[in-house]
Amino acid sequence: MSNDLRFSRKPVGLLVATLCCISLTGFAPAHTDFTGVFSSYPQDTKKSDVNETLEVQQSETTLQVTQTVTGTTWTNIYSLDGTSGSYTTITRKTGKACATWHGKDLWIENFVAASMQGRTIRFHSTEKWRLSEDRQTLKIHSETDSPDVPTAVIDVALQPYTKTYKRKN
Repeated sequence: MSNDLRFSRKPVGLLVATLCCISLTGFAPAHTDFTGVFSSYPQDTKKSDVNETLEVQQSETTLQVTQTVTGTTWTNIYSLDGTSGSYTTITRKTGKACATWHGKDLWIENFVAASMQGRTIRFHSTEKWRLSEDRQTLKIHSETDSPDVPTAVIDVALQPYTKTYKRKN
């Protein structure tokens, strides 16, 4: 009888392990889909903020962001697996960028070098993307630092900020 019990436990144990794996993958947190067209929302209603539009196309592997600010349009494509790719600023400076998931938030890190008065100055910025539960509001928090600029200057000239965008479609 003990041989029969051991034999019947193996398939039951395998079945339980399989069901646990299926249920864990079924409940794994899905990454946020940022696909859509968003327009900047005024941060201060007493000031006229620059109107900015983001057109975002997302697949399993990439995030394509087309930005338009006061008539200037440019596009960046980020790999969503954390690998580095090319990046272009509004002023057409080029650098490297990578995107990584932090829960439902997406962090995009940009690395750009600019020449100023004969010196090369490196900048690193991090954008933290968060979409509201109703998918209507996109907030992007940005912070910039540089190993080539004193912290006191960075703290004054490049303060962290958050931009709010409302879905257009």
